Amino acid sequence: AISVLIASHIIPAVHSGKEDVDAAADERDKLIDLFSTRNAHYVLLIGAWLIPVLAIQLTEPLVVANSALAVLVASAIVLHGSQVWYYRLGL
Repeated sequence: AISVLIASHIIPAVHSGKEDVDAAADERDKLIDLFSTRNAHYVLLIGAWLIPVLAIQLTEPLVVANSALAVLVASAIVLHGSQVWYYRLGL
């Protein structure tokens, strides 16, 4: 799996033009990244406060561990969903 991931990053990098590599993020991209990261961190913060509550109330550690992973996945979904949403809005 690691070799496939490495190859999937190297092959597009070799075939992309020099202008694609040198293109820096403009102000709009930075602003969208900032807002999306903020939204994802809100989800992560709320989850970080709820996981100890689950750990205290529930007796099964597997439920707590799966909830912690679900919070991380939800945060990533919010991050990428926010990026798509802000690009669609034309922010």
